[in-house]
Amino acid sequence: MPLTPPASAPSPGPSGLIAFDSTLDGGGSIFVVRADGTGLRHVSRETGSAHPAWAPDGRRIAYDNGGDGLETEVHLAATGGAVRALRRPNGAFGARWSPDGRRLAFVATAASGRPEVWVADARTLRARRLAATATLPRWSPNGRVVAVVKPGSGALVLVPSGGGRPRRLGVTASQGPSAPAWAPDGRRLAVVDPAGRLEVVDARTGGLHRLTPSTGRGGAALPAWSPDGRLIAALVGPRAVLTVMRPDGSARLALAPTDGLSAPAWSPDGRFLAFADRAHHLEVIGRAGSGRRRLTSDTAADADPAWAPAG
Repeated sequence: MPLTPPASAPSPGPSGLIAFDSTLDGGGSIFVVRADGTGLRHVSRETGSAHPAWAPDGRRIAYDNGGDGLETEVHLAATGGAVRALRRPNGAFGARWSPDGRRLAFVATAASGRPEVWVADARTLRARRLAATATLPRWSPNGRVVAVVKPGSGALVLVPSGGGRPRRLGVTASQGPSAPAWAPDGRRLAVVDPAGRLEVVDARTGGLHRLTPSTGRGGAALPAWSPDGRLIAALVGPRAVLTVMRPDGSARLALAPTDGLSAPAWSPDGRFLAFADRAHHLEVIGRAGSGRRRLTSDTAADADPAWAPAG
């Protein structure tokens, strides 16, 4: 019979790598750090780098780069240092990897000035337009659909990633940074509406369940599902408090005030969250509020944590 640890034995702390953007070098770059706060190192040294997104293999990071007066580009960096640029004539930003790591959905600006969603092959960087007048792309867990938000109307639309007829869900979403977030089962999305209310939407029927009311004093923002789909983390209220709750809105637990701009990132095992605090430092905290730890303590502004996939 295998031995079991005593009930008083401490549980293991957070592990893995966390990517984030920081002004530590004065201009904004992508860094990675271990989840225990050690091993800080550069991934990019370009000025104006932000919003890192890990590939599913944990070996590459896509991020926005708009420094030195250039149009924004999506850069792809191997964690060993090689960098490639994904460009469009009027800029590219906001890349998100497909679940199999073979494609990237990103936003480009059309000649008319309107945003469009494109999909690029991650190996060749050849791209095709997926949706006109759309932004905030997010892949479904099976990679067959990309959820986008239509600017102006705020309509939430599901677009087949291989081509086909888009489907509107009849839900209005925020047009700020709060992108729709897919549940791991691919059946639901967490969405923040224009009034700041957090909602869970059925991806098939468009039916919705409201989790938070509109307070008029901050509302909710930047939802993120736990890997097991049992909890949603979001920034709630005027102090943008990192809060976890069940998908029906119950069992709500406030964890810590945040910078209000950076989405929380779940650890692959779902036991911890990384977030940017009000002093713009990177922190991790357990999903039940224990084990809070600051990872950065410099005078830089650190933001946009992204936890590397397991393995």
